[in-house]
This record gives sequence, C-alpha cells and structure tokens, in this order.
Amino acid sequence: MNYLPLFDAFWACRSAYLGLNNPTRTYENLRTKMAEFQTIAEIDDYVCTLKTSRESTRRIMVEFFRYLEKKGHGPIESVLPELKFYDYPFERQLEIAKFLHEPRTGREIEEHFNIDERTRRKDLQALEDGIEVLGSTIRIAKERRNGKFFYKSTMHPIFLPLNLTEVYALTTYMERVAGTRGPNATILSNLSGRIKSQLSDYAFERLFPAEDRSRYQNHYVDDESLAHQREGILMYLMKSGLPCKFFWKGDAYRGHLEYCRGKYHIILEDGSTLEAPLDEVDFVIESLKYR
Repeated sequence: MNYLPLFDAFWACRSAYLGLNNPTRTYENLRTKMAEFQTIAEIDDYVCTLKTSRESTRRIMVEFFRYLEKKGHGPIESVLPELKFYDYPFERQLEIAKFLHEPRTGREIEEHFNIDERTRRKDLQALEDGIEVLGSTIRIAKERRNGKFFYKSTMHPIFLPLNLTEVYALTTYMERVAGTRGPNATILSNLSGRIKSQLSDYAFERLFPAEDRSRYQNHYVDDESLAHQREGILMYLMKSGLPCKFFWKGDAYRGHLEYCRGKYHIILEDGSTLEAPLDEVDFVIESLKYR
C-alpha cells in the first residue's frame, strides 16, 4: 500500500496538534521514509530501530494510524500503541527507579524499556551512583539472589510544576494539618520543608519572608529507614498493609494497622481490635519484610 499521499493528508490537518519543535524538518524526514513503506509492520520496525527520537516518532505514527482508521483504512494492527520509549536518559532513569519497586533483573529492565544491554548498564550504573535532582539523590540498590543480580528501589520521583499560589497552599496546608503531635506530624513537616528547599530565592522570600531557608533540605529517606523511625512506622504500616509484631503492657501481639474516622486501629490476626493508645505500643521493626 502506498502510504505517502495518506501521510501528506494526515500532516496537512493534524501536524499543528502534535506539539513538535521543528515540524518542517520532522515532516521532511518522515515523508522520505513513508515513500518506502508498503506495510504497517515496516513502519513498526522503522520506529523500533531508531537510535534517536523514538518516542516522538512513535507518537506521530500512532496518530497517523488513528487517522487511517477514521478514514476507513483500518483496523490497523501495530505494536506501537502499546509501547513507550524514552528519548532522554534522565527520563528513562526516573522511570526505571519506579519500575524497581518490585525487584527486577537486568533482562526484565531491558525488555520493559525496549533498550539494549549497553544502555541498561549505563542507566543502572548512573542510578547506583546516585542522580542529583533539586538537592535530592535518586539511588537504587542491587542485591544478589541465587546467582542473579536484582535491582530495587522504594523511591517514587514526582515532579509537579506549581505556581506560587499552589506552593503556598500546599505547604501551609500540610503544616497546619500536621500540627506538632501525632504520627504524621514529622512526615508532613519534612515534605513541606523539602518543597520549600526547591524554591527560587524570589519565591521563598515572597512566600515565607520570616523563615530561615538554610534549615530546609531536600533529603530523601527510603521506606526502610523511615519505618525505623517512630514517626514513620505507622504511616509505613498503613501504606504497606503488612502485619507487624508489637508489644503492649508486656504482652506480644501480631496484627496490622487501619485508619478509620480520624483514628488508627490495630487489627489483630483474629479480626478483633486492640484498644491501645499507639504511643504506648512498641512495634518490632525487625519483623517486617519491606515492600
């Protein structure tokens, strides 16, 4: 099938909506290739073997396939809608850190991100060394099991562009909700401080003129380290849903934590609730398997 005239028609009506930095050059490059393709499989192979701009090209082709289907030239059977490429190493490395919330092998990482062994090694080495982002270090861990290396991380990098009003609302609300007591106070206070540490000089002076900026730092704490802190164990148990061993008034118990109607409740293995003030309960951190 000759896709060139269809691609020309597609570009004429859709190129303005693709968000391209240099649409003219992109069009000329793709138009040259479209004159060679006879099947959708050839287009798929071309995109998957590109060395650069794979993701931006994939998005264009997926939009082109949708255009073909709307014009009655479908259904289109392509692998591209189900794939995701990363044109920039930094973006891919952030996604790898999130993918490693479950321990993965190098081969699993290659298959999931459609990268070769060389690229995977470079990405993992960068993440093991630590990537500095806005004063915080993104780092993964490596462990050996049964002769295989597994990579893991509890970090979940989130970058949320905010205007100054949103920054003020978020930090002020967290601090007011946290107060000075309770299991969440330290966590919410730290989150507010980490946001403040990333502000420009103008933004900090504008929003918090009476505060000392030097007291705020953007230090990441992994789940296991957080759970070893009294202020973090309750929130970790809530997040993980894991059962935990603990002591109260000299007796040992095992159960999990639930939050309902503004209060934390310890639910024992038999389904009953232990009516114990949480500040009197000692949690046995070593009994946890972190996830």
